[in-house]
Formats: sequence, structure tokens, C-alpha cells
Amino acid sequence: MPTFKYITKYVFPKRDELKAKDFREPLFSEKKEMKYTKRFMKRLAIGAVLLLIVLSGLAYYYRNPVKLVDVPLTSLQEKLDVTKLDNGMTVTIKEMKAVPLVTIQFWVHVGSKNEPEQYRGIAHIFEHIWFKGTATQPVGSFHKRVESLGGELNAMTSQDWTMYYVTVPSDKFDEIFPYMTDLLLNPAFDNNEIEKEKKVVLEEQSFSFNEPEKFLDDQFGLLLVDKHPYRNPVIGYKNTISAANREEIINFYKTWYVPNNMNIIVVGNINKEKTLEKIKQAFAGFKQQELPALDLPKESPLSQ
Repeated sequence: MPTFKYITKYVFPKRDELKAKDFREPLFSEKKEMKYTKRFMKRLAIGAVLLLIVLSGLAYYYRNPVKLVDVPLTSLQEKLDVTKLDNGMTVTIKEMKAVPLVTIQFWVHVGSKNEPEQYRGIAHIFEHIWFKGTATQPVGSFHKRVESLGGELNAMTSQDWTMYYVTVPSDKFDEIFPYMTDLLLNPAFDNNEIEKEKKVVLEEQSFSFNEPEKFLDDQFGLLLVDKHPYRNPVIGYKNTISAANREEIINFYKTWYVPNNMNIIVVGNINKEKTLEKIKQAFAGFKQQELPALDLPKESPLSQ
């Protein structure tokens, strides 16, 4: 690293001390300097064009302002078709003809707060397992089919719920919905896949320590909540993730993944009557069962 003496002598020399020997070689050769100059000018030109586009858009906006229309929440709710099936499953359907897509969501009212203490993270582990095939669907086949249609699929776990969703062209609903139903009713629980996904979850858990926002969120949970399961990170802990096994994952699934603990939401360019009928047929044999009562500890006030 250059010393202060070097800098003052060779970078900022006194005017009366400038001598030919004090000048060093240029930082770049003339050829490289020309190359970097051209690159800078090119980027400057691109930036100028982008700025011009943005300014043109703003000018158009101010000449033709968008008129926003307030839509009361009640009017949106009135258009929702909510049905409670005989098995206790809630089905919510919303027709939206403007876009040729359909989104199917499976909401299960189970999250990290429902987990046994020694298996923290098991709700999130099962979220991963859900996509890992059935007796009739090889691992990865569902992903490939959805992606081949230009669709999207994902899932997420919180403290209170787990949600799975797929978005595809609306004319592919009849093809994709049976896939999702099969995954929900007949997960394979392949032990090799379970161990693979546990490793994935452990990696995610390790990465969370390098994400300041996530790390602070977890620390706040431990600081603010003393007894309630909300104090635990949704992803779990290294030892509890490692402890989860096939038997416990199946038991967790059988306990909480029942129709009277679920809500299916379908939104898109579909016919609500036909869609509801398909859902009824798909889950006709899915029997409701009694859910275990959660005896969650009460928190003490943070201050008197």
C-alpha cells in the first residue's frame, strides 16, 4: 500500500520539485486507455437513451394522467363464490375473464406453531416433500409439465398456514388440477427424497444466518416471545430438522392435511359452476376428521 510520503512525492508533488524522474508510467497504456474511454462513452450513450425514454414516459403521463377508480372491498367480496363442502373443505372461486390464466391455491391451516417441539421445521420440510411425486407421478414430472405450459408453481410456509399454488393458462386447468389433487391426496413419502430435501432445508437454514433481515427477524422472535411457538423460526433449527424422519412427517401430514382444515382457491378465466363440480368430484372421498386441540402457552405482558 502506498505510503503518505510516496503519495505526497509522486502523486501530489510540490511544484518546484517536479522533475522528470518523479513521473511514473501512466496507469494504462494508450491502447487500453482508448478501450476504456470507448466503453465509458458507450455506457454514457445508453444511459442517455434510457433517461430520454423515462422522461418521455413521464411527459406522456402528465399529459394523459391515469384515472384511478376506487373499488370498495365489499364489491370484490360480493363477487367471490365461497362454498363449504360436505367434508368441511372451503372452496373459494373468483371468475376473472380478462386474463387467459388460472391460479389454483391450496391453503392448509397448519404452520410452525403446530409442530412438536422436537421436530421444529417439519411443516416446512413437508412443503418441500409435497412436490416429490406420487405413486403415479415420478419426481419432477409435475414441475416439468407446468413449466412446459409456461406456468409457475411454488409454495410457502408460515407460522399459521402452508400454501401451494400453480398458475397456468386457463385452458389447461382440466389437465393440471388432477395433478395437484394427486399430490395432495397421495404423496409418495419416498425416504431418499425426504433425506435430500432435509439437506436442502438445512442449507436454507444456514443461509438465513447470512441474511441480516432474516436473522434479525428470528432474533426479534426469540426476544419478544417467551413461551409461544411464534418465538421459533419457521424453518426450524439444525438439530430439529435433522431429527425429522419419514414416520413423523407422515404423522404430521395425516393429522393436519384434512379437508376441514383446508381452503382451495381458484381464480381466473374459468366457469365457476364447472370448476366447483370438478372440485367436489375430486375430493368426494376425502373424509374430514377431528383436529387436535392446540394447547398453546399464554405470553406474559412485555411491560406492566
